[in-house]
Amino acid sequence: MRETLRALRLPGLPRLGGALTLSELGETLASVALAVVVFGRSGSVLATGGFFMAARLGPAFASQPLAALIDRAAGRRGLALCFAFEALLFALLAAPLPVGVLVVVPLATGTLAVCCRSVTRAEAAVRLTRAGRLRDGNSALNLGFAIAGTVGAAAGGALAATVSPSVPLFAAAACFLLGAVLIAQTPRARPEAEAANAFAHLREGLAYARSDRMAFLLITVQTAAMLAFMLVIPIEVVYAQRDLAAGAGGYGALLATWGLGIVVGGALFARARSPLTLLAAAASLLVAAAYGGLAIAPGIVIACAASLLGGIGNGIQWVAVMTALQERVPEALQVRVVGLLDAGAQLAPGLGFALGSILTALLSARATYAIAGIATTIAALSFFYMHARASQRSAVVV
Repeated sequence: MRETLRALRLPGLPRLGGALTLSELGETLASVALAVVVFGRSGSVLATGGFFMAARLGPAFASQPLAALIDRAAGRRGLALCFAFEALLFALLAAPLPVGVLVVVPLATGTLAVCCRSVTRAEAAVRLTRAGRLRDGNSALNLGFAIAGTVGAAAGGALAATVSPSVPLFAAAACFLLGAVLIAQTPRARPEAEAANAFAHLREGLAYARSDRMAFLLITVQTAAMLAFMLVIPIEVVYAQRDLAAGAGGYGALLATWGLGIVVGGALFARARSPLTLLAAAASLLVAAAYGGLAIAPGIVIACAASLLGGIGNGIQWVAVMTALQERVPEALQVRVVGLLDAGAQLAPGLGFALGSILTALLSARATYAIAGIATTIAALSFFYMHARASQRSAVVV
């Protein structure tokens, strides 16, 4: 673990890692607070699902052209402005706005948040790759994400329930504002893009992904996995308040224990030296088992235990897939190709949120958890298949 954290001492990494961690903390604080507000004001499963869908589905299409524009032209100033504008939007959301606005505005906040992550992470990946520390560095960055997610979920739920939802929203704005300061102080590490415009920039990424079969599979299988994972996200607040009768605090506890599991999973990933696709497969099975446990949990304590297990899988799965893809992509194409993984990570949840909301409205939250567990198991088997094929090709080469 000491060696893993040492990777963050590379030039520029403390500020980049700090900005990434602050963005996750701010987004989690705001997401929990807004979910509580939307469900509390509307009392509607579909309205709550619409909020989550707007926060994901729109950004899946809009974030990558914006990220490509910043990557090509604006550099660190443009990225710092994205962080600052995100701060402004979260501060505005703290006002007593109509539910319809709370559902629509996440289109903008989600787009900016994904853009901030994609470009900042590309800057970090280049520095880590040049130093031969990509896996260690991603492990350390993932731990920061996990801690931020845990603190954000617990604080967001607690503050929304006991004080006011506006408090975590103002805190989210402060996180992104501080992130903007850190980014503004960090020089660019990657070479300038050669594409003539942002859309040509994106086409280059798509062309590379199609030309590298393993990169293509990593993106498509992970997108499908995210669809399975995210069926339950928009109904967690419904599950906590209706099925478990645990209130907003119970919702925050579920998110917090999941985040704690991510911290544990991140620590395990830092120590693991198994093939990345094998780690992704095993971690996906842990998430599937957690969803099964949540489907039958009689109360908040058992539900939190299952959530902890799922968080451990989550803490390994995403970083394993992302690292495997980053290892295959040249420096100049990091935003363009790895950004496709980010786009999939937004598009699939957007669809999953809609499907999960419909399933819960038609069946129940517990039934949705059970279906998500089955779908996640299928995703895990796909990663096992990818690992087996990669092992066979390695054996043939040798």
